[in-house]
This record gives sequence, structure tokens and C-alpha cells, in this order.
Amino acid sequence: MSLAVVFVIGFLGLGMMTTISTIALSEINKNINTKSGNQTFYTAEAAAKEGIYQYLSYNATSGNFVVFINNIATDSITFLTSTSSRGWAYREVEGNAENNLTNRTVKSTLLLFPSAAAFNHAIYSENDLSITGSVDISGNVFSNGTTTCAGSSNIDGESYSVGVDNCGTHASHSEGDVDIIPPPVIDPYSYSDIANCTSTLADVGNDCLSGPTAGVVFVDDPLAPPPTEVLNGIDLVGNLTIIGNIKITGGEIVSSNDYPALIVNGDLTLGGGVEITGIVYVSGNTAFSAGTTKITGSLISIEGVVDLGGNVTIDYDMPSAPPGGFATSGVPKIVSWQEQ
Repeated sequence: MSLAVVFVIGFLGLGMMTTISTIALSEINKNINTKSGNQTFYTAEAAAKEGIYQYLSYNATSGNFVVFINNIATDSITFLTSTSSRGWAYREVEGNAENNLTNRTVKSTLLLFPSAAAFNHAIYSENDLSITGSVDISGNVFSNGTTTCAGSSNIDGESYSVGVDNCGTHASHSEGDVDIIPPPVIDPYSYSDIANCTSTLADVGNDCLSGPTAGVVFVDDPLAPPPTEVLNGIDLVGNLTIIGNIKITGGEIVSSNDYPALIVNGDLTLGGGVEITGIVYVSGNTAFSAGTTKITGSLISIEGVVDLGGNVTIDYDMPSAPPGGFATSGVPKIVSWQEQ
């Protein structure tokens, strides 16, 4: 019995030692894997930042980290910059690091020009935005002021405001107190140099828009007082740029090349069956009067307020390139970050 007890105790002790050793080895391996994972993670993050620097400084889109760090060889630390599904103003920058145990990848989305974020919205307003008529919007809206929704307005998208946003159930999501998006600047006078026809507000209908027209039409009439001149029944493929206040009723404007469809350096009123395909860019107040108005593209308003009354449909369409005359300025910023 004594010998049997000795054997049992011995086997139990051996089993306990084996278990303790297994646990200890497991913890050691876990600690090694954790350390290795941390090394590759922080190295991948550094590679992504290096990729951003190389792209902004030298327009480099791929390469290796130039410094041996965290016991990882430089040929195992890479960066890659590619286009983004968010559009022409964004880049996806990926950093990758690999050692003998782990491989980690970090991706950042870089916004090259902060004001270009305005073009990601069906409506962007530098100041207050009022959506109170029978308005149907497909896409997101943004205001650097406050946003008011009422009536039968519907936003098939999200509404964001730097101030108060009371769109509530009129939008898929409504949120105030967000960060400012700087107003994008398009130089209207850059279209004077490429204009196919130039006139005044009083004469442009006869001079440039008497029938179906293609190209750039430039109207320079900054002293035209209210009430604004009225253009009716436009049929234009290209761009219409107006220096002055204007009301447009009826007709169709379709953008071509990378032009905004309509640029108004003044106050704009739309109504009465107008259809516009492309960007509508207004440096002043924007209003919609009686009648049905449709914009397929986006409405960008700076220096004024936007009042959407009447029957208005805006279907957002992302621009495929920077709008002509757009000032590509500002400090690039990282707008999203994730580990893959």
C-alpha cells in the first residue's frame, strides 16, 4: 500500500508539473506573439504615415520604409497609395509590416483638400439651410450654419450641421454640432478666358442662348440691380457662368467636360421647370420659386443662405474630377483610419 501511494503521488506530481510547464510555455508563446504583433502593428502604422509623407512630398505611390525598426527588415515594411471610392479628392494609403510571426496592415484615408468634402453632398451650404417645400433629396446634405426641415421634405440620406440640425425624421439621420467643412472656392472669372460666347444679362438670351447651345457662356454684369434679370427656356450643354443676380425658369443645362453646369456670382432663383445636370455653384443667396426644379448633381452655396421651397428634386451625382476653376488649397487631413 505504501509503494502504491508513492507511485500515485509521483504520477500526480508529474502530471501537475507537466500542466504547469504547458501553461508556462503557452503564456511565454502568448507574450511572444503579443510582442511580435505589437511590433508589426506599430511598424505598419509608421509605414502608412511614411506613405502619406512620400505621396504629398514626392507623389510617390509605393515603396519601402527606409529605416530598420522594431527588428523588421526594410524590405518587409511597405506602403501603397491608391485611389479611393470616395472620389478624386481622396487617397487610400496602406502600410504593411511583416515578421516571422505576424503580418499587420494599417490603412488611412487621406483628404487632399479639406474644402473638397463639400462636393460629397447633394447640398452644401456655407451658411443656413432651409428645406421647407415639397423637396425630395437623394444624398447627404451639410450646412456650416443651421438646417431647418419642414413641410413634405424628404432626405434619402443624412443631414449634418455645424449648428442646430432639426431635420429629424425628414432625413435618414440628423446630426448637429459637427466639424466645419471649409467652403470650396471656384473662380468664376476663369470661365471668361475659355468662353465661347460672352454677353450681358439683358442680351445673353439673344446673343448666346437663342437656340440649342454647346460650350461655355459667360455673362459679366455685376451691376445689374434687383429685381434680377430672367432667363427662360435655356438649352445648353457646357457651362453657364453669370456675374450678377439671375432668375432662371424653364429649360435645361447639362454640364460637359469638368465644368459645373451653372456658376452664379450673385443671387440665384430657380423655378418653373428647370432641369440641371451637374454642379450648381452659387456665391450668394439661393432660392427656389414656384414650379418644378430638378438638379442631378449637387448644389454648392457659399456666402449666402439656401431656401428650398416649391417642388424640388435633387439627385446627388459625384463629380468624377475637380471642377474647373476649383482652388486646390488647404492642409490635407486623415479622415479615417483602420487596421485590416
